[in-house]
Amino acid sequence: MHTFTRQLLLALHHSGLITPIWSNEIGREWLRNAPRIWKVERDVVAQLWETMQTTHPCANLGDIEVDEVLFKKIDKKDRHIAACAYQGQRAYAQEDSILLTWNTKDFHKKTLRDLGITLKTPEQYLSELWSSHQTLLIELFQQSKVHHLTLGLPDYPIEELLKRDKLYRVAKLYLATRHKD
Repeated sequence: MHTFTRQLLLALHHSGLITPIWSNEIGREWLRNAPRIWKVERDVVAQLWETMQTTHPCANLGDIEVDEVLFKKIDKKDRHIAACAYQGQRAYAQEDSILLTWNTKDFHKKTLRDLGITLKTPEQYLSELWSSHQTLLIELFQQSKVHHLTLGLPDYPIEELLKRDKLYRVAKLYLATRHKD
């Protein structure tokens, strides 16, 4: 739900590092919850969703069938997300995938691991990516800030945007590079 992080992750796709996927159900959930969380009109979120569909046309896997037996140890409300990660592997002929979420407690890690799905928070993923893609990430932080501002959101320094999106370790890594300059 974090605007800055979402934009950053989608920018990683344009850099060839990730392939984002989602489903119609994830979209419905996002469209239902984001306006309340962000305190914006539904039209704003709907427009962002449409833009995401246009700029990432292969990301939406459509309606995903959830195998209730396969995902029985995962919270019932989140099974569709695990099913989407699993379907994404099949759609892109991958042996593994990463499911990024802040809500890790509702996912049974062993069930996911057995299916080749690694569960990580955005913080974990971006922190791990830092060592091999620091220059790219700094560039994408700047691009994501510009996007953040075009949405009419407050102008904060990059390290503050990272912290506001709960990317504390990433902010620390970023600040360390700023102090070297």
